[in-house]
Amino acid sequence: MGQSKSIAKLTVIVLIASMGFSAASFDIMVPLYTMWVDLFQTDMETVKYTLTINAFVIAIMGLLYGPISDVFGRRPVLLMGLAVGVIGSLFVAQATTIYQVHFWRAVQGAGSGVSYVVVISIITDIFKSKERAKVLGWLSFVFPISIGLAPNMCSIILDFTNNSWQAVFYFTAIVMAAVVIYLFFFLPETLPKRIGAFDWRKYATGMKQILRSPLFHYNNIFSSLYIAGYLVFMNNSSFIYQTYFGLDIQLATIFISLPLAAQVLAAFYYQRVIGKRTLKEGLSKGIWMMLGSVSIAAITISPLVDYSQYNVVLSMMLYNAGIPFVMGVCTSHAVDALPSQSGLVSSLLSTSRSVFIGTCTALAAQVHDVTPQTPFVFVIGISSFLLTLYVFRNKLNGVSVADD
Repeated sequence: MGQSKSIAKLTVIVLIASMGFSAASFDIMVPLYTMWVDLFQTDMETVKYTLTINAFVIAIMGLLYGPISDVFGRRPVLLMGLAVGVIGSLFVAQATTIYQVHFWRAVQGAGSGVSYVVVISIITDIFKSKERAKVLGWLSFVFPISIGLAPNMCSIILDFTNNSWQAVFYFTAIVMAAVVIYLFFFLPETLPKRIGAFDWRKYATGMKQILRSPLFHYNNIFSSLYIAGYLVFMNNSSFIYQTYFGLDIQLATIFISLPLAAQVLAAFYYQRVIGKRTLKEGLSKGIWMMLGSVSIAAITISPLVDYSQYNVVLSMMLYNAGIPFVMGVCTSHAVDALPSQSGLVSSLLSTSRSVFIGTCTALAAQVHDVTPQTPFVFVIGISSFLLTLYVFRNKLNGVSVADD
């Protein structure tokens, strides 16, 4: 198929959705943990490693997908990866031990993780400057929303299938297969110019250039840590609302969903802000939301007030509202570190985010006495570091948040 610098809007939507479905497959199985402990005769700690293993496999494969797509094109690499994800999902459903679940979840992550890299590369191929930031704003909105809603989706599937945990992975495989079929027929090649045969020296040179870029590191660290803080809270939210505060599952679901609702509204506001103002102003709004969130979090875990589910949810609503601003702007600027090899930049972004997410969720999982203090310590620590980084960003040589 010939190369094209423009694709249909519906195809862009399906690409964004593919990243959302891949993100959902990351933690859709969380409600199955208790069931797996009994079914596979294992312990909760072993079961939880399915999330961490998936994250680190995505990180490893992320280093390869970008450079490979720079050589062979976006289209074949994306289709191949998503197909592998479908296969992994189907075999997870056939697992008879927790270790088989871990293995096939790794295969699932190795495949579905391609969308984290190649979809961003495709968007970079097509859109420039503020338009790219706007599309990435939707992308960064869909990613955490999908992760947040995936456990609820799992619970719905269990209700409709008489608690068949295999049905969860069959559903994931069917949805991703439908995406593969659509993209096979309607996704053109967007890479304007392939760099030729894979060259390790060129790969190493590009890697060195990106890793020496303060622009990349600033925006990468900022966006990666921000989303990791959110996922640490999400990974513990059901325990906090149900076990600590004693809410029933319906009410707990409402409290878990409120930050996601705030994020939806913020995503639409982000589009309006970026359409009329500069990217720098957009990032500043995200910082103010984070500052409000960390202030409430600090008060919540202090001896000044009693723990309250209302304080907790208000803090996370503000934190989530900042996600489209931080992720959209920072991802767009990070790609500017080496536009000629956007696939490689996307690979490094995907890998580092997976490492941050896997590390933070693994550390938080070691804390068994789950209270609001557990994730809030992570959120406050991450936010404090990012606020410091933001204040001193202009002191870092070569870092700028352009007013484009």
